[in-house]
Amino acid sequence: MRIGRLGESNLIAKKLGASRIVHVAAPSYVKRRGAPKSPRDLARHDCVGYLRDGRPAPFQFTSDEGTVNADIRGPFHANDAEALRELAIAGKGIVALFDFLAHDAVARGDLVFVLEKHPGTTWPIHALYPKSRHLLPKVAVLLEFVTKLFAPAGRSGGHTVASSFRK
Repeated sequence: MRIGRLGESNLIAKKLGASRIVHVAAPSYVKRRGAPKSPRDLARHDCVGYLRDGRPAPFQFTSDEGTVNADIRGPFHANDAEALRELAIAGKGIVALFDFLAHDAVARGDLVFVLEKHPGTTWPIHALYPKSRHLLPKVAVLLEFVTKLFAPAGRSGGHTVASSFRK
């Protein structure tokens, strides 16, 4: 399974769907610090960032002009998305997460969406497997399962995970 743009490979790639980056924070953080109105406001907020090459990666947003980066700062950063989610739930700051990682915490009320008028980027999700004349039965079963998992009701493949919980 890969999330993101694919590079050169000898593997077969089956697109399963996509995941959108959502920006969330704990209700306690929003009550204490307020919610940012625009990506520029992030400069005045604590953000929990994903570490890439030892530095927190900027939050990315889509706009009519393309992708817009917002540099972030904050006391906590990690290279594990589940740790980032837990730091956000603990009220340590705003975090950018794949929608499927935020889903349960938002449903429980542990996290709330911020910057909803400024959508995050969308990343494709693929299953990768080796070229073969005959697909191993266990690979075929897994592909069937994940295809159904990402398929909207009555259709197959290609939806954003966020659409399953954001109405």
